[in-house]
Amino acid sequence: MSTTHLIAAAGLAVLCAVAGYRLGTYRVAVLRTALSVATHTASHDRLTGLPNRSQLTARLIALDAARQPVVLAIVNLDRFAEANQFSHRIGDQLLVLQAARLRYTAGRHGGSVCRLAGDEFAVVWPAQPDTATALATELLAGLAEPVELYVGDHPVLMHTTATAGVTCLDPVGAGDPTSRLLTRANNALQHGKRTARGTATLWQPHLPALPRPRRASRPCHRAAGDR
Repeated sequence: MSTTHLIAAAGLAVLCAVAGYRLGTYRVAVLRTALSVATHTASHDRLTGLPNRSQLTARLIALDAARQPVVLAIVNLDRFAEANQFSHRIGDQLLVLQAARLRYTAGRHGGSVCRLAGDEFAVVWPAQPDTATALATELLAGLAEPVELYVGDHPVLMHTTATAGVTCLDPVGAGDPTSRLLTRANNALQHGKRTARGTATLWQPHLPALPRPRRASRPCHRAAGDR
C-alpha cells in the first residue's frame, strides 16, 4: 500500500474514532437528560411543580435524623369543589396559583411545600414549636388574598380561604416520626374543618381522633398532576 493510501486510511480511522466518540457522548447526554426528567417526574407533582409525598417523607426523615426542630402544617383549600365543579380549568388555575403562594410564603422562613393530593398541601419548617401557630397563620393569610383567574379570555376575581392542621416533632416520641406528624396534623386539620374553617388548628394531646372524610364526600379534581 502506498504512503498516500496509508495516510488516507489513517485519516479515515481518526474521523471514525471522532464520530464514534461524539455519538457516544451524545447518547450519554441523552440518557442523563432522560434520567433527570424521570427522577423529577417521580418526585414532583406535574400540575404545580411542587415536590410530592415521597419528597415530604424524605424531608421529615432528614430533619429528624439531624435532630432539628420541625413544624408541619397540612393545608386544605376551603370549598375547592365549588371552583372545580364550575370548571376544571378554573380548579387547576387555582391550585397552581395557591401552590406558588404557599411556596413563596413558606420559603420566607425556610419552609418547603409539597402537594399531597387534590387541594391538600403539606408545609415543613425547621422551626421551634412556639412559632408554629404564627407560621401557619401567615401562610393562610397569603392564601386568603383574592386571586385573578380566567374563564376563557375573561378575568374573574375569586376569594378563597384555607384551613390548616399544625403539629411539631416530639423528639422523645416513639415510632416513625413521619407517620406520627402526619397523623397529628391530619387530626388537627379535621377539627379545624369542622369548627374553625379558615384558621390554623394546633394539635393537642387532648384532641379526640377524627376520621378523615371519604373522598366522595369532599370531591376534588383529579388533575393530571395528582399523585
